Amino acid sequence: MQSALLTKLGITVPVVAAPMMGSGGAQLVAAVSNAGGLGLLPAWREDRLPAHRDEVRAVMGLTNRPFGANLNNQYPQDEPLSMAIDEGVSIASFFWGLNAGLIRRAKGARMA
Repeated sequence: MQSALLTKLGITVPVVAAPMMGSGGAQLVAAVSNAGGLGLLPAWREDRLPAHRDEVRAVMGLTNRPFGANLNNQYPQDEPLSMAIDEGVSIASFFWGLNAGLIRRAKGARMA
């Protein structure tokens, strides 16, 4: 199966692992990505930026496949998005509303 979305995300199967703060971490995200799906890492809490950075690095140590950082628009997301961009995360997902400025920043950083 192939589609424009799968191609854009760099995945081979149409499976997206929900970003589960507290119950899904680097190992789950990497396992889904390694299986051809899209693992999403919750990375939206500004008070946990160092831990989020560590999780991103852990995923990168476990896979060379695409994965994404999930950001929550109900809270300030400038710093979490900057962290994801700085660490080389290739995909950003947003929930609880749209923030055009954050989307432009993510696209400007070549995130899908």
